[in-house]
Formats: sequence, structure tokens, C-alpha cells
Amino acid sequence: MRIEEADWIARSLETFTTAELDPVLEIGSSTRLYRTVQRPHIEALVHRPLRERGVRIVCADIKPDDGVDISGDIYDPATLEALRAVGARTVMCSNILQHVSDPRDFARRCGEVLKPGGLMLISMPQSYPYHLDPIDNGFRADPKTLAGLFPGFEVCSAESIASSTFGQELARKGPVSAAKTLLKALLPLHGMQRWKARAHRLLWLWRPYRISAVILRKPSE
Repeated sequence: MRIEEADWIARSLETFTTAELDPVLEIGSSTRLYRTVQRPHIEALVHRPLRERGVRIVCADIKPDDGVDISGDIYDPATLEALRAVGARTVMCSNILQHVSDPRDFARRCGEVLKPGGLMLISMPQSYPYHLDPIDNGFRADPKTLAGLFPGFEVCSAESIASSTFGQELARKGPVSAAKTLLKALLPLHGMQRWKARAHRLLWLWRPYRISAVILRKPSE
């Protein structure tokens, strides 16, 4: 999750009451270390403000680790049932759909664990380099396409969010680190797939990354 993305999510969630949001189930949350140290803006902008409002956050990820409340594969019936048992009024899922084999089916399963009338917050790359985690299926969606993965859901908010460029990221690294990064992007080292991921970023040297984000409301039964 990029800083601009986290900021949009934070501002958007402020428009809903605690009762509308609570509890929040975050699917693909990663670890506490990731959320607080490697990407501290997730904790600062999204998680902490929610907790301060009294919103319970249940973190789910495929791998067990510190800060993961529910671990397992959403395609496993037992894990799906555990996610459904949370009774989530809000489901958050950021930057996962490009890393699954079937984005539409994954989206359907996310919708299954959300209570009727609840909120679905989904974000993912719209214009972004190839990146493995562990796969990149190549799926990039604009907000309309992203919302279309959830037929029957009402669109509450949708945004195409501009972020930084690869060139700006390099400038923040400093000249020595930036030179090393560029060299790795130009030379096919450490396997073709990893090199492809590094080299592909050069296409965003001067154009900004873009993220699609939507908040949808599930129909009430």
C-alpha cells in the first residue's frame, strides 16, 4: 500500500460512522512488522485511527505470523468459514487481486464474508510495473472495472489515485543507491522474472504510478 493510497483510504473511512465500519476484516493484511515498520503509513494513517475510534480490526493473511489473527487460504473452506465468522461490516483488501490466479473468483469470496449492507474497500494497481508476490497475473483495473468485480454492489466512492514516479523514488535513494538500482534494472541478473520486474519499472521513470480504489456497499438481504 502506497502512502497516497493509505491517505485516500483514511479520508474515505472518516465519512462512515464507527457502527458502519465495525468490525473491519482486512484480507491480505501481511504482518505487524510490515504494517508498522516496513510500511509505517498503514499503521499511522489507517489502522491506528480506526482503533482510536473503537473499531476492531481483524487481520487475515495466507501465512501465520505476528499480527495475523486468521491465517490460511481463502480457498480453503475452513479459512473461509473463519473469515465469515468475523461478521465483518467492512472488508478491506489492498493490492491482492494482481497476485491471485482468478481475480473475479477471489473478489466473489471476499464478498461472501461481508455482512449484507456492509462496506467493501478494494484497492489495486491501475498503472504499475510487473511485480511478483509470488505471482503477478498482469491484471490492472481502472475504478470502474474494479467495481465491476462486485456485481450488485453500490458504488459509494471510486478514485484513480496518482502516486510518485520511479524517478522520484530513485532521487530519494541518493546517487549511489540510485545508480545501483538502475544497474540492476539494466542487467539480467538473478533470474529472468526478477530482472523483468526491475526493468519494467523503467517505464515509470517519469510517469506516476496509479492506484484504483473503490468503496462499495453490499446489498442488504
